[in-house]
Amino acid sequence: MPQGVVAGAEAVQPEAAEAYVALVRQRQEAELALKRARQVEVEAKRQWHERAKKAADFKSKFHVLSMPVGSVNQQIAFRSLGQLRIESEREDEVMFRFRVQRPYALGLRGLESFEYVWLFEAHALKREPEERASSPAPHNIRLGLYKLISLERLSGAECELRLEAVGSRKRDAFMSQPVQVVDIKPYIPRYDSIRVLGDA
Repeated sequence: MPQGVVAGAEAVQPEAAEAYVALVRQRQEAELALKRARQVEVEAKRQWHERAKKAADFKSKFHVLSMPVGSVNQQIAFRSLGQLRIESEREDEVMFRFRVQRPYALGLRGLESFEYVWLFEAHALKREPEERASSPAPHNIRLGLYKLISLERLSGAECELRLEAVGSRKRDAFMSQPVQVVDIKPYIPRYDSIRVLGDA
């Protein structure tokens, strides 16, 4: 073989070796990145299931707040956790404040870790003319979804929630007056459905 050809082949070998090493390095980096991505995915699933379990435990422990306390004139009676009041109202934003009375506020530990909450609102119905004024006023229970902006612990074991209306609650005129709330639950993605708001 001519000497010039051999010299040319020897000159190409270092470049090929460098390219091969670079490819091996890229493959190792890609495999490492894939391994890290799988670890992140596994950890994310673990955390999600842990949060879902905590949320389920939270709901199971907190269900007593919505249990009826008795009946009056064949109507179910509920405890009131507190009043929901409008704080500010704009064209695209309605903010509320909800002060939870004792001892119910003590059962809300951990609620601040959720982004959205359900409120079970008791809206007073109009009395019939023949009803006595001394009899309990009938109420209609409505379910509302709110974004939890903040939860502040107050003196006297009370707490105050600052909330933003979501969906149809931005349009409902009946929210112009304070309403009683008989229960509150955390909203859990993939477990709860936002479609129950009836926005359609």
